[in-house]
Amino acid sequence: MHFTELEYAIELIMKERGVPEDIVIDALEAALTSAYRKEHGKEIQPRIIVKQDKGTKMDVHLLRRVVKEMDDPETEIGLDEARMIEPESDYDDFVETEDPKLNLVFGRIAAQAAKQVVMQRIKEAERDIVYQEFLGREGELLTGKVRRREKGHVYIELERAEGIIPPGEQVEGDRYVPRTTIKAIILEVKQTPKGPKIILSRAHPDFVRRLFELEVPEILEGTVEVVRIAREPGFRTKMAVYSNSTDVDPVGACVGSKGSRVQAVVNELKGENIDIIHWTDDPFDFIANALAPAKVYSVEIFDDEEKAEVIVPDDQASLAIGTKGQNVRLAAKLTGWAIDIKNEQEKLDEEMKVREVERKSYIQELMNNPISDLPLRKPAIEGLVEAGYKVLGDLMERQRDDLLEVKGFGESSLTDLEKFLNKHGLTYEKFEESQVEAKS
Repeated sequence: MHFTELEYAIELIMKERGVPEDIVIDALEAALTSAYRKEHGKEIQPRIIVKQDKGTKMDVHLLRRVVKEMDDPETEIGLDEARMIEPESDYDDFVETEDPKLNLVFGRIAAQAAKQVVMQRIKEAERDIVYQEFLGREGELLTGKVRRREKGHVYIELERAEGIIPPGEQVEGDRYVPRTTIKAIILEVKQTPKGPKIILSRAHPDFVRRLFELEVPEILEGTVEVVRIAREPGFRTKMAVYSNSTDVDPVGACVGSKGSRVQAVVNELKGENIDIIHWTDDPFDFIANALAPAKVYSVEIFDDEEKAEVIVPDDQASLAIGTKGQNVRLAAKLTGWAIDIKNEQEKLDEEMKVREVERKSYIQELMNNPISDLPLRKPAIEGLVEAGYKVLGDLMERQRDDLLEVKGFGESSLTDLEKFLNKHGLTYEKFEESQVEAKS
């Protein structure tokens, strides 16, 4: 049988919907099966074989069950006849037989049912095709048109599909005007009962990466690598880059002549600031670079705490920290180190406090030295012990004249005591003030 209209319908569906021929044929087969059952109420399974040879040829086959005694020749077949078609057939098997006399003229209800089955199958096929087309393309940059905004979600018209930018993947400052062109990356592709759900993002760090790939041929070629990106969407991005060629400056390649390349990205990001820095595997240099545009005086790393202490000139502290801590926060994200910013004066004051504490501790320990350990003559030591003095601190609490009254302790002993104190940075006269500080 030749069906010119059927051929036209198949080709039309294939062109308009982009559905492969085999899927269209499967849909027609399912539709005819459904229509026949609705029209005749029989458990019959028609099959359609379509061949493109000077038109569309449709052969109708039936699946008939092998039985001992036939009650319905349209749905049943004897064993001998079945084995002429399929030699291995046995009872209760199904055998496919050709039956061109099958009545495929349906009433209105059956025809409507057939149409619904075809459309349903085609829609399912379209959804699966779209899903397969986008599956595995996460991170890819797409261009689409804004269709509408609904409950905070922005719907983007893509080729043969619709993408969604959820509120969390939108950027502050972006304006989503219907029919305007917009770029985004594919964040996730989900299959749902209503079809594929393509989640898009303009807030993800990889969105910046893909934009630079468009503007910087060296990145696309692999000469320049974008190693890491830290981003606060709509405000600031820090991007660490590295060159695989000594002849190519990675930062210069990304910035472009007179800043043309980076400016193109900034324009797409609606003015978002971008810091492009050199990546290095030396954590000291990398942390210093990451704090750009601030200048760094020194970097000290504490591996156990995964922390870095950075000293900057006094006039660079606010620049290193940034507005509301943004610069140091992004630098920490980029490098993976917790960063503590201190200016030179703060560091100096901190070191002075540490030295003061250490000095007080040292003096306290010195004052606990037993009298017997002091570099004094034996008569002086014996006299002091006999007078009830136990440690050096006991002597320092008394006046000179009190010590000179001790048996065996004279001017020479006082001189020896002064020399010992001077050796440790103390004097007898000024000790009272030091002692007060040590106890505070």
